[in-house]
Amino acid sequence: MTTFESDESRGPSVTEQLLSMLTDGTIGAGERIREADIARRCGVSRTPVRDSIRELAGAGVLVLEPNRGARVRSYSIREIEQIYRSRALVESHLAALAVPEMTEQDVAHLKELAAEMRELGEDPARRTELSQLNNRFHRYYISRVEGHPLISTAEQLMVPLLVSKVMVTYDPRLTAISMDHHDELVTAAEQGDPEWAASLMRTHILSGWNRYRSVVE
Repeated sequence: MTTFESDESRGPSVTEQLLSMLTDGTIGAGERIREADIARRCGVSRTPVRDSIRELAGAGVLVLEPNRGARVRSYSIREIEQIYRSRALVESHLAALAVPEMTEQDVAHLKELAAEMRELGEDPARRTELSQLNNRFHRYYISRVEGHPLISTAEQLMVPLLVSKVMVTYDPRLTAISMDHHDELVTAAEQGDPEWAASLMRTHILSGWNRYRSVVE
């Protein structure tokens, strides 16, 4: 499972910093990753940069090419639509299965994540952090179905670069709507209603796709 979580006492990890450069356009789609340049920007040696490149390649953000290094993967609007529609199908199914398995502790943790996301959502400059926390929320929600074969599929579809690109297009109103969806997903879990959770998850993911489409098309 790829989470890209950082140690708050040390600041953002190299992976988080590199992902931010990809999201804000500092490094564009199709561009090659220059290890020395990234190391200089992050104030580290090239070894952790290589580790981060491998991590992001595994998450579908970068493409590794023999003898040529890594480049930023490009996604067409059609590919993004396919990924989001696939997410809507898979995650809604897993959400329905997860709700009956959730404990009070699980619901409490989801509430904490949702509250932290809402706080981050108030600062447009922190959309990349928000997208990473968003993925943590989704992963935790569906992971309550321990061992289900679709969990790995769902995680592979949560491409962090795409989630970041979608969320950075949100204005304050759309961000608030997305946060409301998370709160409702928590309530559905708290109420133990699997059908409601599935419907909310599907609506939430398709809503994100359609908001993004309205901006880029």
